[in-house]
Amino acid sequence: MKLFTIILNYNHLKDLKETIDSFKLQDYANNQLVVSDNNSSDKSVDWLRKEHPEIVVLDNKENLGWSGGNNVGIDYALAHKADIILLANNDLFFNDRNLISNLIKEFNNKAGLGIIGPQENEYYDKNKIANQGWILYSKSKFTFNKIRKKYSDENFKNFKYVDNVSGSFMLIRADVFKKIGLIDDTFFLYGEDADFSLRSWKAGYASAIFPNNIVYHKGSATAGKNSPLKIYYKTRNLIYIIRKHKDIQENYYYFLWKYYYTNFKLFWKIILKKEYAGNRLEKIQALILGLYHGVFKKQYKKYL
Repeated sequence: MKLFTIILNYNHLKDLKETIDSFKLQDYANNQLVVSDNNSSDKSVDWLRKEHPEIVVLDNKENLGWSGGNNVGIDYALAHKADIILLANNDLFFNDRNLISNLIKEFNNKAGLGIIGPQENEYYDKNKIANQGWILYSKSKFTFNKIRKKYSDENFKNFKYVDNVSGSFMLIRADVFKKIGLIDDTFFLYGEDADFSLRSWKAGYASAIFPNNIVYHKGSATAGKNSPLKIYYKTRNLIYIIRKHKDIQENYYYFLWKYYYTNFKLFWKIILKKEYAGNRLEKIQALILGLYHGVFKKQYKKYL
């Protein structure tokens, strides 16, 4: 099957080099690497064109965010008859040459899969699991995605069904895009992978993680850990997800209440916890604006 790998890049040339090296080592031959660059100022595009002329470079003239930048790459891949599209962040490392081959093999082995991904471990602590996909609000008494719930008894040792696969390494059948459309660019940054997976579930495509396959992810390399940017978009976009997908929730009002309660706790964490030290006032402003703009579907120009 013809694979197009879309690596989204924004001002992280050092990370990008390592990510490309990992992909270049893969044994899956029918793979066209594409870098969608969100108007980087660190000469990423110049370096790519000089050192890797075999890589397709899509030079976006503005920062389109995770959603918009990936959509540019997805459009290119679909126009060139992709069978599978891999969305990848620019801060990954993996040394298993068979990683992509193994994952693509699973598309043939398990009917109904539309999106699959590997386990992600921490880059700086490679034995520590960062995520195995997400089952949203897994500790709640109600199920967020009722469609996945009927698959819950079918989680086998070598894979598990999840509500969403992380957008940092997300293999997607091209047919999924043809059926449900592209990434929702209302999100801009954060949460759009969850939204896309949930839309896929509604369209009849399951999402799954294969933990025997591992990639190492630095995480927040672009947005920064606990930055105002990250706080704003995660706060703003989570309510988008809750409201947009209320039709598959067992109790919409419970999750709406859970959202506001979570952000109330985050407000006090920003004030009291040392991991939020520095620019606390700006972080509180980001949280409040995220709440407000999430409800009224607005966007803070400063964070575009």
